[in-house]
Amino acid sequence: MDYEQFITEIKKYWDLRKKGLKKQANSFLFTFTKSFKENVPDADADAILFQFCREYLDEMKFPGDSLPRRHLPFQLTKLLDNYLCRECEKDQMPQMRWAYQIFGNSYNPHDPMLEHDFYPILKRAYMLCMKNVTCRQFSFILENSWIPYGGGSIIFRRVVELQKKSLKIL
Repeated sequence: MDYEQFITEIKKYWDLRKKGLKKQANSFLFTFTKSFKENVPDADADAILFQFCREYLDEMKFPGDSLPRRHLPFQLTKLLDNYLCRECEKDQMPQMRWAYQIFGNSYNPHDPMLEHDFYPILKRAYMLCMKNVTCRQFSFILENSWIPYGGGSIIFRRVVELQKKSLKIL
């Protein structure tokens, strides 16, 4: 399977949902993701899921205007959870950022024992990318770095000042 075939199947799911056929859509996606896990080699699956995350989160190509950005179907988030957890263990960027964007501020149904806390992954990503930070990574990290401090505007301004001093890129 290549990326185009993967996206064609995902689009079939979204088309069924858009028509109001939620049960059929979920059944279709369940069968598709099961087949994907069983029949696609790991290296190919990783490449496909990498491209999907890039297009979904960075390029905002999917699923369109009608569905919320962070509401991916359960079966698809299972594929992404497995992929992103493996990549986060290897300290891979931008997968660490994507993991936080998808699972960071909400309950992850694929991790009922709460073994994967994505906030420490965001912190680790922050430390890793300070050397070679892109503006997009810096913006995301900056937006999320002040959340644990109460999110007040004074704290936010102080975080920005500290980031400017340490990075010297703004």
